[in-house]
Amino acid sequence: MESLLQLFRRPHGLTALLLFGLFFSLYAFFAPPGITWENGAADSAELATAVRTWGVAHPPGYPTYILFGKVFELISAGDPAHRLALMSAFFGAVAVSLTYLVGRLLCQAVFNTRKEQAASEQAKEPQTRLSALVPEMGPAFGALTLGFSPIFWGQAIVPEVYALNAFFVTAIAWLLLSWRLDSDPATRGRSKRPLLAAFLFGLGMGNHFTLAIFVLPLAVVVLWRASRSGGLAWLEMAGGLALGLAVYIYLPIAAAQNPPVNWGDASTFSGFMWQVSGNPYQTYIFGVQSSIVDDRIVDWMKRIVDQFQGVGLMLGLLGAWRLWAFDRWLAGATVLSFVALSLYATFYITPDSYVFLIPAVIIGAWYIAAGAQYLLQHIAASGLDKAKKTASVVGTVAALALLVPLLSLIRFSGEY
Repeated sequence: MESLLQLFRRPHGLTALLLFGLFFSLYAFFAPPGITWENGAADSAELATAVRTWGVAHPPGYPTYILFGKVFELISAGDPAHRLALMSAFFGAVAVSLTYLVGRLLCQAVFNTRKEQAASEQAKEPQTRLSALVPEMGPAFGALTLGFSPIFWGQAIVPEVYALNAFFVTAIAWLLLSWRLDSDPATRGRSKRPLLAAFLFGLGMGNHFTLAIFVLPLAVVVLWRASRSGGLAWLEMAGGLALGLAVYIYLPIAAAQNPPVNWGDASTFSGFMWQVSGNPYQTYIFGVQSSIVDDRIVDWMKRIVDQFQGVGLMLGLLGAWRLWAFDRWLAGATVLSFVALSLYATFYITPDSYVFLIPAVIIGAWYIAAGAQYLLQHIAASGLDKAKKTASVVGTVAALALLVPLLSLIRFSGEY
Protein backbone atom coordinates (compact mmCIF):
# COMPACT_ATOMS: atom_id res chain seq x y z
CA MET A 1 0.00 0.00 0.00
CA GLU A 2 1.09 3.55 -0.64
CA SER A 3 2.60 5.54 2.18
CA LEU A 4 0.79 8.74 3.10
CA LEU A 5 3.63 10.79 1.61
CA GLN A 6 3.42 8.89 -1.69
CA LEU A 7 -0.37 9.17 -1.68
CA PHE A 8 -0.38 12.94 -1.27
CA ARG A 9 2.15 13.32 -4.09
CA ARG A 10 -0.36 11.80 -6.47
CA PRO A 11 -3.21 13.88 -7.95
CA HIS A 12 -5.93 11.89 -6.18
CA GLY A 13 -4.18 12.06 -2.81
CA LEU A 14 -3.67 15.80 -3.11
CA THR A 15 -7.28 16.28 -4.24
CA ALA A 16 -8.59 14.31 -1.25
CA LEU A 17 -6.44 16.38 1.10
CA LEU A 18 -7.59 19.66 -0.47
CA LEU A 19 -11.23 18.62 -0.22
CA PHE A 20 -10.79 17.77 3.44
CA GLY A 21 -9.06 21.09 4.15
CA LEU A 22 -11.69 23.10 2.29
CA PHE A 23 -14.71 21.55 3.94
CA PHE A 24 -13.28 21.21 7.43
CA SER A 25 -12.43 24.92 7.32
CA LEU A 26 -15.94 25.81 6.11
CA TYR A 27 -17.77 23.55 8.53
CA ALA A 28 -15.65 24.60 11.51
CA PHE A 29 -16.11 28.28 10.66
CA PHE A 30 -19.91 27.94 10.60
CA ALA A 31 -20.14 25.63 13.62
CA PRO A 32 -22.26 27.14 16.43
CA PRO A 33 -20.45 28.24 19.60
CA GLY A 34 -22.60 26.04 21.82
CA ILE A 35 -25.90 24.16 22.02
CA THR A 36 -28.22 24.68 19.07
CA TRP A 37 -31.56 23.44 17.77
CA GLU A 38 -30.80 24.50 14.22
CA ASN A 39 -30.77 21.92 11.41
CA GLY A 40 -32.78 19.43 13.44
CA ALA A 41 -30.15 19.27 16.20
CA ALA A 42 -32.72 18.98 19.00
CA ASP A 43 -30.58 16.32 20.72
CA SER A 44 -27.45 18.48 20.89
CA ALA A 45 -27.90 19.42 24.57
CA GLU A 46 -28.51 15.81 25.59
CA LEU A 47 -25.58 14.48 23.57
CA ALA A 48 -23.20 17.17 24.86
CA THR A 49 -24.23 16.39 28.44
CA ALA A 50 -23.92 12.64 27.92
CA VAL A 51 -20.42 13.06 26.49
CA ARG A 52 -19.38 15.46 29.25
CA THR A 53 -20.63 13.23 32.10
CA TRP A 54 -19.96 9.76 30.68
CA GLY A 55 -23.72 9.32 30.38
CA VAL A 56 -26.11 7.13 28.40
CA ALA A 57 -28.14 9.00 25.76
CA HIS A 58 -31.59 8.03 24.48
CA PRO A 59 -31.87 4.67 22.71
CA PRO A 60 -29.83 3.13 21.28
CA GLY A 61 -27.44 4.94 23.64
CA TYR A 62 -24.88 6.05 21.00
CA PRO A 63 -21.82 4.60 22.76
CA THR A 64 -19.57 5.15 19.75
CA TYR A 65 -20.56 8.80 19.47
CA ILE A 66 -19.98 9.34 23.19
CA LEU A 67 -16.52 7.75 23.16
CA PHE A 68 -15.46 9.63 20.02
CA GLY A 69 -16.87 12.78 21.61
CA LYS A 70 -14.66 12.29 24.67
CA VAL A 71 -11.63 12.26 22.38
CA PHE A 72 -12.64 15.54 20.74
CA GLU A 73 -13.39 16.99 24.15
CA LEU A 74 -9.72 16.43 24.99
CA ILE A 75 -8.17 17.70 21.76
CA SER A 76 -10.32 20.78 21.10
CA ALA A 77 -11.31 23.89 23.04
CA GLY A 78 -14.46 25.85 23.78
CA ASP A 79 -17.95 25.00 24.92
CA PRO A 80 -18.56 21.21 25.14
CA ALA A 81 -21.26 21.41 22.45
CA HIS A 82 -18.93 23.40 20.19
CA ARG A 83 -16.30 20.69 20.51
CA LEU A 84 -18.84 18.14 19.32
CA ALA A 85 -19.73 20.45 16.43
CA LEU A 86 -16.04 20.44 15.50
CA MET A 87 -16.14 16.64 15.60
CA SER A 88 -19.02 16.74 13.13
CA ALA A 89 -17.01 19.15 10.97
CA PHE A 90 -14.01 16.81 11.02
CA PHE A 91 -15.90 13.63 10.15
CA GLY A 92 -18.07 15.47 7.64
CA ALA A 93 -14.94 16.67 5.82
CA VAL A 94 -13.43 13.17 5.94
CA ALA A 95 -16.66 11.79 4.47
CA VAL A 96 -16.44 14.28 1.58
CA SER A 97 -12.86 13.17 0.84
CA LEU A 98 -13.81 9.50 1.03
CA THR A 99 -16.78 10.16 -1.27
CA TYR A 100 -14.29 11.50 -3.79
CA LEU A 101 -12.08 8.41 -3.42
CA VAL A 102 -15.04 6.03 -3.80
CA GLY A 103 -16.27 7.99 -6.82
CA ARG A 104 -12.78 7.73 -8.30
CA LEU A 105 -12.74 3.96 -7.79
CA LEU A 106 -16.10 3.61 -9.53
CA CYS A 107 -15.10 5.89 -12.41
CA GLN A 108 -11.83 4.00 -12.91
CA ALA A 109 -13.75 0.74 -13.09
CA VAL A 110 -16.58 2.01 -15.29
CA PHE A 111 -14.46 4.00 -17.73
CA ASN A 112 -11.21 1.97 -17.62
CA THR A 113 -9.16 5.06 -16.81
CA ARG A 114 -6.71 3.02 -14.75
CA LYS A 115 -5.94 0.78 -17.74
CA GLU A 116 -5.55 3.77 -20.03
CA GLN A 117 -3.11 5.45 -17.64
CA ALA A 118 -1.13 2.22 -17.22
CA ALA A 119 -0.95 1.72 -20.99
CA SER A 120 0.27 5.29 -21.43
CA GLU A 121 2.97 4.76 -18.80
CA GLN A 122 4.02 1.43 -20.36
CA ALA A 123 4.29 3.02 -23.79
CA LYS A 124 6.18 5.92 -22.19
CA GLU A 125 3.79 8.37 -23.74
CA PRO A 126 3.87 11.70 -21.93
CA GLN A 127 0.59 12.55 -20.28
CA THR A 128 -0.67 16.06 -20.82
CA ARG A 129 -1.79 17.99 -17.77
CA LEU A 130 -5.36 17.79 -19.06
CA SER A 131 -5.31 14.01 -19.52
CA ALA A 132 -3.87 13.61 -16.02
CA LEU A 133 -6.53 15.79 -14.41
CA VAL A 134 -9.66 14.64 -16.26
CA PRO A 135 -9.94 11.34 -14.30
CA GLU A 136 -10.04 13.36 -11.06
CA MET A 137 -12.67 15.90 -12.16
CA GLY A 138 -15.84 13.78 -12.11
CA PRO A 139 -15.16 12.29 -8.66
CA ALA A 140 -14.17 15.70 -7.29
CA PHE A 141 -17.38 17.17 -8.67
CA GLY A 142 -19.42 14.45 -6.96
CA ALA A 143 -17.66 15.16 -3.66
CA LEU A 144 -18.31 18.90 -3.99
CA THR A 145 -21.98 18.16 -4.62
CA LEU A 146 -22.15 16.21 -1.36
CA GLY A 147 -20.16 18.77 0.62
CA PHE A 148 -22.46 21.64 -0.37
CA SER A 149 -25.75 19.72 -0.21
CA PRO A 150 -28.02 21.42 2.36
CA ILE A 151 -28.81 18.32 4.43
CA PHE A 152 -25.20 17.20 4.67
CA TRP A 153 -23.86 20.69 5.39
CA GLY A 154 -26.51 21.20 8.06
CA GLN A 155 -25.41 18.08 9.94
CA ALA A 156 -21.68 18.68 9.48
CA ILE A 157 -21.80 21.85 11.61
CA VAL A 158 -23.92 20.77 14.61
CA PRO A 159 -23.43 18.41 17.59
CA GLU A 160 -25.25 15.42 16.09
CA VAL A 161 -24.55 11.81 15.11
CA TYR A 162 -25.09 12.04 11.35
CA ALA A 163 -21.71 13.35 10.19
CA LEU A 164 -20.02 10.53 12.08
CA ASN A 165 -22.46 8.11 10.44
CA ALA A 166 -21.47 9.52 7.04
CA PHE A 167 -17.85 8.77 7.89
CA PHE A 168 -18.66 5.13 8.62
CA VAL A 169 -20.75 4.88 5.44
CA THR A 170 -18.00 6.21 3.18
CA ALA A 171 -15.13 4.44 4.96
CA ILE A 172 -16.81 1.03 4.73
CA ALA A 173 -17.76 1.63 1.09
CA TRP A 174 -14.18 2.58 0.23
CA LEU A 175 -12.74 -0.46 2.02
CA LEU A 176 -15.12 -2.90 0.32
CA LEU A 177 -14.91 -1.40 -3.16
CA SER A 178 -11.15 -0.77 -3.17
CA TRP A 179 -10.71 -4.42 -2.17
CA ARG A 180 -13.22 -5.83 -4.65
CA LEU A 181 -12.04 -3.71 -7.59
CA ASP A 182 -8.36 -4.47 -7.01
CA SER A 183 -7.13 -6.07 -10.23
CA ASP A 184 -4.35 -8.04 -8.51
CA PRO A 185 -5.74 -11.30 -7.01
CA ALA A 186 -2.63 -11.78 -4.86
CA THR A 187 -2.95 -8.33 -3.28
CA ARG A 188 -6.68 -8.84 -2.79
CA GLY A 189 -6.07 -12.19 -1.10
CA ARG A 190 -3.66 -10.67 1.43
CA SER A 191 -5.74 -7.58 2.12
CA LYS A 192 -7.28 -6.98 5.55
CA ARG A 193 -9.78 -4.46 4.21
CA PRO A 194 -12.84 -6.75 4.58
CA LEU A 195 -11.80 -7.36 8.19
CA LEU A 196 -11.46 -3.63 8.84
CA ALA A 197 -14.80 -2.99 7.11
CA ALA A 198 -16.47 -5.54 9.39
CA PHE A 199 -14.94 -3.88 12.46
CA LEU A 200 -16.05 -0.41 11.36
CA PHE A 201 -19.53 -1.72 10.65
CA GLY A 202 -19.82 -3.04 14.20
CA LEU A 203 -18.38 0.17 15.64
CA GLY A 204 -20.62 2.29 13.43
CA MET A 205 -23.71 0.44 14.64
CA GLY A 206 -22.89 1.97 18.01
CA ASN A 207 -23.52 5.36 16.42
CA HIS A 208 -26.61 5.00 14.19
CA PHE A 209 -28.61 2.03 12.94
CA THR A 210 -29.24 3.48 9.46
CA LEU A 211 -25.69 2.39 8.69
CA ALA A 212 -27.07 -1.14 8.27
CA ILE A 213 -29.59 -0.03 5.61
CA PHE A 214 -26.71 1.34 3.57
CA VAL A 215 -24.06 -1.33 4.16
CA LEU A 216 -25.95 -4.62 3.96
CA PRO A 217 -26.93 -4.57 0.23
CA LEU A 218 -23.40 -3.48 -0.78
CA ALA A 219 -21.68 -5.96 1.55
CA VAL A 220 -23.88 -8.85 0.42
CA VAL A 221 -23.10 -8.22 -3.25
CA VAL A 222 -19.36 -7.64 -2.76
CA LEU A 223 -18.75 -10.47 -0.29
CA TRP A 224 -21.09 -13.00 -1.93
CA ARG A 225 -19.42 -12.56 -5.30
CA ALA A 226 -15.97 -12.75 -3.74
CA SER A 227 -16.86 -15.89 -1.80
CA ARG A 228 -17.45 -17.80 -5.04
CA SER A 229 -13.72 -17.64 -5.72
CA GLY A 230 -12.85 -18.49 -2.10
CA GLY A 231 -10.28 -16.80 0.10
CA LEU A 232 -12.60 -14.86 2.41
CA ALA A 233 -11.67 -15.11 6.08
CA TRP A 234 -15.23 -15.31 7.39
CA LEU A 235 -14.18 -16.17 10.94
CA GLU A 236 -11.83 -13.19 11.09
CA MET A 237 -14.55 -10.92 9.75
CA ALA A 238 -17.01 -12.19 12.33
CA GLY A 239 -14.42 -11.47 15.00
CA GLY A 240 -13.91 -7.96 13.64
CA LEU A 241 -17.68 -7.35 13.66
CA ALA A 242 -17.96 -8.63 17.23
CA LEU A 243 -15.05 -6.44 18.32
CA GLY A 244 -16.76 -3.38 16.85
CA LEU A 245 -20.10 -4.24 18.46
CA ALA A 246 -18.31 -4.62 21.81
CA VAL A 247 -18.57 -0.82 22.07
CA TYR A 248 -22.01 -1.48 23.58
CA ILE A 249 -20.26 -2.73 26.73
CA TYR A 250 -19.95 0.97 27.52
CA LEU A 251 -23.69 1.25 28.23
CA PRO A 252 -24.00 -0.98 31.33
CA ILE A 253 -20.66 0.25 32.68
CA ALA A 254 -21.67 3.90 32.34
CA ALA A 255 -25.23 3.32 33.56
CA ALA A 256 -23.95 1.65 36.72
CA GLN A 257 -22.25 4.93 37.69
CA ASN A 258 -25.68 6.65 37.71
CA PRO A 259 -24.70 9.62 35.51
CA PRO A 260 -27.05 12.63 35.08
CA VAL A 261 -28.09 11.35 31.63
CA ASN A 262 -29.04 7.70 32.05
CA TRP A 263 -31.86 6.54 29.82
CA GLY A 264 -33.41 3.19 30.74
CA ASP A 265 -30.72 2.09 33.23
CA ALA A 266 -28.70 -0.16 30.93
CA SER A 267 -26.93 -1.66 33.95
CA THR A 268 -29.79 -4.20 34.06
CA PHE A 269 -30.44 -6.73 31.31
CA SER A 270 -33.95 -5.45 30.64
CA GLY A 271 -32.70 -1.86 30.57
CA PHE A 272 -29.85 -2.81 28.23
CA MET A 273 -32.20 -4.56 25.80
CA TRP A 274 -34.62 -1.62 25.98
CA GLN A 275 -31.73 0.61 24.93
CA VAL A 276 -30.13 -1.38 22.13
CA SER A 277 -33.47 -2.35 20.58
CA GLY A 278 -34.55 1.30 20.34
CA ASN A 279 -37.75 0.26 22.10
CA PRO A 280 -39.41 3.70 22.48
CA TYR A 281 -38.97 4.49 18.78
CA GLN A 282 -39.98 1.24 17.13
CA THR A 283 -43.49 2.53 16.45
CA TYR A 284 -41.99 5.54 14.62
CA ILE A 285 -40.83 3.27 11.77
CA PHE A 286 -43.42 3.50 8.98
CA GLY A 287 -45.59 5.32 11.51
CA VAL A 288 -46.75 8.07 9.14
CA GLN A 289 -50.53 8.33 8.97
CA SER A 290 -52.11 7.58 5.61
CA SER A 291 -53.58 11.08 5.46
CA ILE A 292 -50.13 12.67 5.10
CA VAL A 293 -48.37 10.06 2.95
CA ASP A 294 -48.74 12.21 -0.15
CA ASP A 295 -47.22 15.21 1.65
CA ARG A 296 -44.25 13.14 2.84
CA ILE A 297 -43.57 11.82 -0.67
CA VAL A 298 -43.72 15.33 -2.12
CA ASP A 299 -41.36 16.51 0.62
CA TRP A 300 -38.93 13.69 -0.24
CA MET A 301 -38.97 14.67 -3.91
CA LYS A 302 -38.36 18.32 -3.07
CA ARG A 303 -35.47 17.50 -0.76
CA ILE A 304 -33.78 15.28 -3.34
CA VAL A 305 -34.01 18.06 -5.93
CA ASP A 306 -32.67 20.53 -3.36
CA GLN A 307 -29.58 18.37 -2.76
CA PHE A 308 -28.61 17.88 -6.40
CA GLN A 309 -30.41 20.57 -8.41
CA GLY A 310 -31.92 19.72 -11.81
CA VAL A 311 -28.59 19.30 -13.61
CA GLY A 312 -27.27 17.13 -10.81
CA LEU A 313 -30.27 14.84 -11.07
CA MET A 314 -29.70 14.39 -14.80
CA LEU A 315 -26.02 13.67 -14.22
CA GLY A 316 -26.95 11.24 -11.47
CA LEU A 317 -29.30 9.31 -13.75
CA LEU A 318 -26.59 9.24 -16.43
CA GLY A 319 -24.03 7.96 -13.91
CA ALA A 320 -26.42 5.32 -12.52
CA TRP A 321 -27.02 4.11 -16.08
CA ARG A 322 -23.27 3.82 -16.75
CA LEU A 323 -22.75 1.97 -13.46
CA TRP A 324 -25.62 -0.39 -14.37
CA ALA A 325 -24.02 -1.06 -17.75
CA PHE A 326 -20.72 -1.87 -16.01
CA ASP A 327 -21.98 -4.04 -13.14
CA ARG A 328 -25.69 -4.65 -12.59
CA TRP A 329 -25.19 -6.31 -9.23
CA LEU A 330 -23.20 -3.41 -7.83
CA ALA A 331 -25.55 -0.83 -9.32
CA GLY A 332 -28.53 -2.77 -8.00
CA ALA A 333 -27.07 -2.79 -4.48
CA THR A 334 -26.64 0.99 -4.50
CA VAL A 335 -30.14 1.52 -5.91
CA LEU A 336 -31.61 -0.79 -3.25
CA SER A 337 -29.83 1.15 -0.50
CA PHE A 338 -30.98 4.47 -1.96
CA VAL A 339 -34.61 3.32 -2.15
CA ALA A 340 -34.59 1.71 1.32
CA LEU A 341 -33.06 4.80 2.92
CA SER A 342 -35.58 7.03 1.14
CA LEU A 343 -38.50 4.92 2.36
CA TYR A 344 -37.16 4.86 5.91
CA ALA A 345 -36.64 8.63 5.98
CA THR A 346 -39.99 9.39 4.35
CA PHE A 347 -42.16 7.23 6.59
CA TYR A 348 -40.33 7.61 9.91
CA ILE A 349 -42.68 9.80 11.89
CA THR A 350 -40.51 12.65 13.17
CA PRO A 351 -40.15 16.16 11.75
CA ASP A 352 -36.38 15.78 11.25
CA SER A 353 -36.36 12.31 9.66
CA TYR A 354 -35.00 13.87 6.47
CA VAL A 355 -31.51 13.64 7.99
CA PHE A 356 -31.69 9.86 7.45
CA LEU A 357 -31.31 10.65 3.74
CA ILE A 358 -27.62 11.52 4.10
CA PRO A 359 -26.33 8.06 3.07
CA ALA A 360 -28.69 8.23 0.07
CA VAL A 361 -27.23 11.64 -0.82
CA ILE A 362 -23.77 10.05 -0.69
CA ILE A 363 -24.91 7.40 -3.19
CA GLY A 364 -26.31 10.17 -5.37
CA ALA A 365 -22.92 11.92 -5.25
CA TRP A 366 -21.30 8.73 -6.63
CA TYR A 367 -23.81 8.63 -9.47
CA ILE A 368 -23.15 12.31 -10.22
CA ALA A 369 -19.39 11.65 -10.23
CA ALA A 370 -19.88 8.91 -12.84
CA GLY A 371 -22.24 11.06 -14.93
CA ALA A 372 -19.89 14.05 -14.93
CA GLN A 373 -16.95 11.79 -15.73
CA TYR A 374 -18.83 10.31 -18.68
CA LEU A 375 -19.26 13.79 -20.18
CA LEU A 376 -15.66 14.82 -19.51
CA GLN A 377 -14.24 11.59 -20.94
CA HIS A 378 -16.17 12.15 -24.17
CA ILE A 379 -14.86 15.70 -24.46
CA ALA A 380 -11.28 14.61 -23.71
CA ALA A 381 -11.51 11.85 -26.35
CA SER A 382 -12.96 14.12 -29.01
CA GLY A 383 -11.09 15.15 -32.14
CA LEU A 384 -10.77 18.78 -31.06
CA ASP A 385 -7.34 20.38 -31.04
CA LYS A 386 -5.58 20.79 -27.70
CA ALA A 387 -6.66 24.38 -27.07
CA LYS A 388 -10.32 23.76 -27.92
CA LYS A 389 -10.35 20.53 -25.93
CA THR A 390 -8.91 22.28 -22.86
CA ALA A 391 -11.39 25.13 -23.22
CA SER A 392 -14.28 22.66 -23.55
CA VAL A 393 -13.27 20.69 -20.45
CA VAL A 394 -12.71 23.82 -18.37
CA GLY A 395 -16.00 25.32 -19.58
CA THR A 396 -17.91 22.12 -18.80
CA VAL A 397 -16.43 21.88 -15.30
CA ALA A 398 -17.18 25.55 -14.60
CA ALA A 399 -20.76 25.22 -15.85
CA LEU A 400 -21.40 22.08 -13.81
CA ALA A 401 -19.88 23.65 -10.69
CA LEU A 402 -22.09 26.70 -11.13
CA LEU A 403 -25.24 24.67 -11.78
CA VAL A 404 -24.93 22.11 -8.97
CA PRO A 405 -22.79 22.71 -5.82
CA LEU A 406 -22.53 26.49 -6.17
CA LEU A 407 -26.22 26.81 -6.95
CA SER A 408 -26.96 24.88 -3.75
CA LEU A 409 -24.71 27.29 -1.88
CA ILE A 410 -26.49 30.31 -3.37
CA ARG A 411 -30.04 28.97 -2.96
CA PHE A 412 -29.61 27.84 0.61
CA SER A 413 -27.05 30.34 1.88
CA GLY A 414 -29.44 31.41 4.62
CA GLU A 415 -29.57 27.87 5.98
CA TYR A 416 -25.82 27.17 6.00
